[in-house]
Amino acid sequence: HLEEKSLNYETYDVKKTGNGDYKRLLENLNIDAEIFNYPAIIYIKDGNMYANIINIEDTKVVDQFIKDYNLK
Repeated sequence: HLEEKSLNYETYDVKKTGNGDYKRLLENLNIDAEIFNYPAIIYIKDGNMYANIINIEDTKVVDQFIKDYNLK
């Protein structure tokens, strides 16, 4: 869906990178691992987490996130 929206994004596959790297990533972004789940979108701006959405259930949520943060 993100590709269809012509957004610049990176995919992070937890299964491929391993749990240790995943936990370090969350720590670096100051995300509480106890409440974070996926699928998720993390908007990083100037090297810092600017916003995120977790437990995405449909593309309407993604579209609203894109609109809210003017990501087009």
